[in-house]
Amino acid sequence: MDRAIIFGSGPSLTAEDADVAASSGWPLITVNSSWQMVPDCDVIYAGDLEWWEQNHALITSDAARWTCHPLAAQRYRLKLHVARGSYNSGMRAIQFAVSQGARRILLLGFDCCTRSGTHWHGDHPAGLRNPVPDTPARWLRHFESIACLRDVADIINCSRITRLTQFRRMALTDALLLPSGDSI
Repeated sequence: MDRAIIFGSGPSLTAEDADVAASSGWPLITVNSSWQMVPDCDVIYAGDLEWWEQNHALITSDAARWTCHPLAAQRYRLKLHVARGSYNSGMRAIQFAVSQGARRILLLGFDCCTRSGTHWHGDHPAGLRNPVPDTPARWLRHFESIACLRDVADIINCSRITRLTQFRRMALTDALLLPSGDSI
């Protein structure tokens, strides 16, 4: 995979953007419940054991299932992406895409704020964590810890609303038209 589009679960993710991305022919990686917006995705990536506990049996997509949580991988027969340190599933999905050879990565639904809600699908059900007031600041620290990936991949944040500043911004349709050699 030399490129990928990653779907976070921020409230700015729209069905219109998902349709444009899905018709692009790019590999599609969804984070957590965003597979529901893009059921024909190639990869479902979730780092949290609790998310897999509540959702593994509900997934109807044929996508490959990946996690960075060893117990989740073992318990639910998922592929294990080895990674260390504090994280959120969106930043781990970026690390995963780079580890799979992606050198251009487009991000959608990476809001890193809750001013428009918690997720495009609303709150997670009881038993799963939803953002609280200090969560976006923690997410931003996680993304800062992987800013060095800009040295090996052109990561473009195409989210309609975002507080994430580590990666350049561009509209999805413009980013899809970039020649493969065009980078920062």
